[in-house]
Amino acid sequence: MVTQFISPKYLTAFSFLIFQFLNEIGYTQVCEKRRDLIFTNQIKFSITPQLYENLYLTYTGVELLKSRPCFSAEATISYYQYITKGFGINIGAGLGLAPFNVNYNFASPPGTVFKPGIYFNDNFFAYLDYLWIFPLSFQKMFSTKNNNILYNLEAGVKWNRIMNFPYSIAFGTEYVINDTLDAELFNLSIEDDGKQNLFSYFLKFGIIKPTSKKNALGCNLVLHYCPQLIGHGWYKFYNLNYDSYGNVEQNINYIGIEINYGLTLMKSKNIQKQKK
Repeated sequence: MVTQFISPKYLTAFSFLIFQFLNEIGYTQVCEKRRDLIFTNQIKFSITPQLYENLYLTYTGVELLKSRPCFSAEATISYYQYITKGFGINIGAGLGLAPFNVNYNFASPPGTVFKPGIYFNDNFFAYLDYLWIFPLSFQKMFSTKNNNILYNLEAGVKWNRIMNFPYSIAFGTEYVINDTLDAELFNLSIEDDGKQNLFSYFLKFGIIKPTSKKNALGCNLVLHYCPQLIGHGWYKFYNLNYDSYGNVEQNINYIGIEINYGLTLMKSKNIQKQKK
């Protein structure tokens, strides 16, 4: 079994640590007290480099196949609307990629069609599919002792729609035995899990730097968890003197670093007038 690094319990623990951190900051105050730092509404442009979770593998026989986390990215455009007391709401749309990796590295055992002692070494990396993404989140901003920086806490849900559905991916490797004979070594197949629409959850924590023109540059740590699989399949090694095969499951869990720029449509002075 391959270890996974994102699960609901980790999201819960991460959320608890963030709130404890904010409570312990002696100079932290509700953003409403600093109205010059409030953005009434914005158009946000975001890009998020991501580290996707490895495939979930089961094993029968010798554990030859491995899977590593791999990098991807998503880009979104969203609309932010201020509500009250530092709270706001975001709704957006964008495009993402769902990648995966499998790899193996082992020596040919004696007594097979392959030359004894040679090393089989291969590393496969592929994007399972493009995803249309539609995030919806609630956001809370906190001002700090440094009046030029805001803390940002955001939690939400995301609708992920697979662009090319249904789909399947299959690949394998063969090795040359002699001038007239090749021998199959490995095959893997992954297909969709029967669902074109996947719903997921995410949590963001970071900082916002207002600019001189009342726009904003933000940076957030992102945790993303989806309880639904995007794909499943099987793998098998052939022509060895032992068994090695199993099942494959892919999710769309990841951690990421979001960089965003908020273009303010209405400046904070309008809020101050409404509060008078």
